[in-house]
Amino acid sequence: MKQEKITTWYELLNSNDVQERTKKIIRAFFFPYGISITKYFFNCDLIKNPHKKYNSECENKISPALYFFLVFDHKKPQGYPDWFLAAFPDVLKWATEDNWEEVVSYLEQNISEEDFMEDNHIRFDHLETIIDMYIAKTNQTLDMSINREWYFPGSEEMLQNIQTTMQRQRGE
Repeated sequence: MKQEKITTWYELLNSNDVQERTKKIIRAFFFPYGISITKYFFNCDLIKNPHKKYNSECENKISPALYFFLVFDHKKPQGYPDWFLAAFPDVLKWATEDNWEEVVSYLEQNISEEDFMEDNHIRFDHLETIIDMYIAKTNQTLDMSINREWYFPGSEEMLQNIQTTMQRQRGE
């Protein structure tokens, strides 16, 4: 099963339909950190279509960290690309909510302000540093890793809360 996911990333890398920037992301982040393509695309769909009705098979697959950003959209940090939220929601929450002072302090000490961003997003090497800090500090398996069971207890309630929040925001 793990081989199937990796093969799919390879297929994307070999496709002429995939942009070079996306291929760079796959090589730099999804391979080294073992990101599951199935989980990644599920998250991408959920980020783009948070009001969509999902079947019960999907209900236990929402990362609590992704849930946090979908329900509290105003807290989604600027500078982080959507692909990072889809692949590393746990890292993003840890870095911007739970341990942001430590992360900001480290980044300020080691990176000049003008070297931090590129095209309105945090540079790849700095995103890598944040992921590595998360892994070192928490000793956790990444939520979207192929090595982590894809079940988050209570996520069926989170899905319902996401949908309710989206309905309220649309005035339904």
